Amino acid sequence: MAASGVDDAMVGDAVASGASGSGSSEGAAATVAAATTAATTSTTSTTSSSSSTTAPAAAATTTTTGGLGLLPEAQGDRVRPGDVLIALVRKGEYAAVHVRHGGLFNCASGSYLHDKLIDQEYGSTVPSSKNEGSITLLKFSPVLWTKALTHRTQILYGPDISLIIQVLGIRPGSLVIESGTGSGSLSTSLATTVAPHGHLYTYDFHPNRSSQAKEEFVRNGIINITATERDVCQYGFDLDSIDLKGKIDAVFLDLPTPTKAIPHACKMLRPFGSICTFSPCIEQVQGSHQTLVENGFVEIQTVEFLDRPYNIFPYRSTVLDTTPAAPTPTEPSATSTGTTATNSNNSTTPAKPGTKRSRANDKSAVASSSRIVCAPVSDISGHTGYLTFAHKSPSPLTTPPPSSASSS
Repeated sequence: MAASGVDDAMVGDAVASGASGSGSSEGAAATVAAATTAATTSTTSTTSSSSSTTAPAAAATTTTTGGLGLLPEAQGDRVRPGDVLIALVRKGEYAAVHVRHGGLFNCASGSYLHDKLIDQEYGSTVPSSKNEGSITLLKFSPVLWTKALTHRTQILYGPDISLIIQVLGIRPGSLVIESGTGSGSLSTSLATTVAPHGHLYTYDFHPNRSSQAKEEFVRNGIINITATERDVCQYGFDLDSIDLKGKIDAVFLDLPTPTKAIPHACKMLRPFGSICTFSPCIEQVQGSHQTLVENGFVEIQTVEFLDRPYNIFPYRSTVLDTTPAAPTPTEPSATSTGTTATNSNNSTTPAKPGTKRSRANDKSAVASSSRIVCAPVSDISGHTGYLTFAHKSPSPLTTPPPSSASSS
């Protein structure tokens, strides 16, 4: 998705400075709330690239007030300039539209001027400029964003996302780390879940993917997310400066080698904090399990979530009654009446009762029935993989040596 036309400013400094001044979820939450109510304009907070060879560039971005995102009041019942709406082009096909004056949206159902979309009510259907098609205007939501976003990588879909959020215990106010921002599908759902007082720190080692994700977070109005370009497998998470070590509630890893990032995640998690790794290969799962055990994680479990939707529709069937008809008396022959029966190409001979043709033309011989049919969808849009969950065990308590009084 193109990132052009983003005129919204970014709310960055207030969130970043507040997070650095508090090491708890309440402190970060207060600063996020302050940034939300401070102004309608915002700034970009970027950590400049370090010249040291021991750490890569770490660019942190917090987001904006431009679309719905985490600010429901920014998007009402009608389309406004700056909104990010989801257009339902046809069944199963969605597209994200950043509405601005003078813009033009082209899709399979035609062309649509943004000025014609402004002030339209959400949920309404709008015809194209030449009336060759129409689209339905839907409000931005994490679920619809997953269906409409531009795929820069393979993404996680609703079933996996919902399971991750539930098992990790992510809720409003949580502090969450994600490594593997990718296309931002999971990032959007996580940031929405922890809102308004929680925060998401997401990392990606690929410069282009990271920068594009930042622009989309800004445009979508997500204000409680910090996106950073960083190789966490080699350098870990750069949150020590804001005193979040040992205070993160949950960590999600979508990496080729999660075993290298698990020790870094262990240092960031609080006692009883949760971790989840997503791996497409069972060999990665085996390695992750061993590394989790070595780093003191407990309650390790791996699941594979398979999504198989069904179509349910009425079906009417027609059955031909093939029961033999009762015999009927034969008609008198032509010779017995003194007349000659002749057939030509232009004449039709009536079918004799009891024949197949007569039963086919007889409506009473045709039986029909209607029933509801359930059939699996042949084209399933999903990404299969393995989700491994675990919890960080608390530090073992040191048992004091027995006193001399007790020993006596």
